[in-house]
Amino acid sequence: HPSFIRPCLGVHPVQQAGGPGLLVGGESRNRCVQLDDLEKAMPAIEAAADRLIGVGEVGLDFTPRWCPDEAARETQKAVLRRQAEFALRHDLTLNVHSRSAGHHCIELLHSLGVRRAHLHAFNGRPHYAVTGAQLGYYFSIPPEVVRDSGKQRLVAALPLDRLLLETDSPVLGPTVDQRNEPSNARLVLEFIAKDKAISTEAAAAALLDNTMKAYPRLARAQGV
Repeated sequence: HPSFIRPCLGVHPVQQAGGPGLLVGGESRNRCVQLDDLEKAMPAIEAAADRLIGVGEVGLDFTPRWCPDEAARETQKAVLRRQAEFALRHDLTLNVHSRSAGHHCIELLHSLGVRRAHLHAFNGRPHYAVTGAQLGYYFSIPPEVVRDSGKQRLVAALPLDRLLLETDSPVLGPTVDQRNEPSNARLVLEFIAKDKAISTEAAAAALLDNTMKAYPRLARAQGV
């Protein structure tokens, strides 16, 4: 679906030790990103720049088990800074991961002059998200909003014109014990419509408009 599905590329703040697919005791063994990870990936990202709609998923993840100290935090910031600068040079949207680092992410993006950012599954305090929204950033909501009070407060705090849909499949679904699926985005749409006291049709139109504004290259590919 070349006119509908468009890629982002970026180096995530959490990497798998030994490379993708390595399982230890049935679970992937994660580690903090290193500058070397970025150096290895940047040639491919740069080569694809004209075909991307954004740079991501990038960001900060200060979860203690793989970001245990200030040195790790600074490394993550350096990796994000380099990719934000790349996005700015190519007029690309940043697709941002910010687990346990919401306000740090927003502050860093603002300091770098980032104008278009999409923060997914934001788990920071709503007032930090409001600050991000005032800077023009977008926040996507996963289906777990139907069961998670933190995501519900986030939707309530943000204006409709700063919201996007996401699933984050296969996780963050409407139930803890079932695999999340893309079709569950409909549940998010319905929740946002109810919260904002509008019809699902009006919410869908607004969220589609937000998506095209958040990702201008996607809009151009769609002829919008």
